[in-house]
Amino acid sequence: MNTSSESEKIDIAKLNKQISQQIHQLNWYAEDRRRLTNRYLSLMQKCLTGTIYEDPPLKALGSEIFDSRLREYGWDWPSVAHTMIGEKRLANVRSLTESVLGNGIEGDFIEMGVKR
Repeated sequence: MNTSSESEKIDIAKLNKQISQQIHQLNWYAEDRRRLTNRYLSLMQKCLTGTIYEDPPLKALGSEIFDSRLREYGWDWPSVAHTMIGEKRLANVRSLTESVLGNGIEGDFIEMGVKR
């Protein structure tokens, strides 16, 4: 014969198990979201710098052949890429942006660069 306290213990145990499963699932979703966000932002970075399609540099610098080492530091002039700052500097902008967003700092960003 079950007393009400025994059935309550069983219900609490089931509830604890369900909560534990839900927390595990939320952690998995959070990790999956971080992974997908990182992949998306990395793709955007490669598109902005032109490295994804090996955008050749402008002829003005002497070479028309894409060199990933030069593009990494922004030492060439991409012919069609959306930025000239290179992957290292863009990664720094991304890191600072993620820090601002992660810390809930209010405000706006403005790009104040000049063409070389």
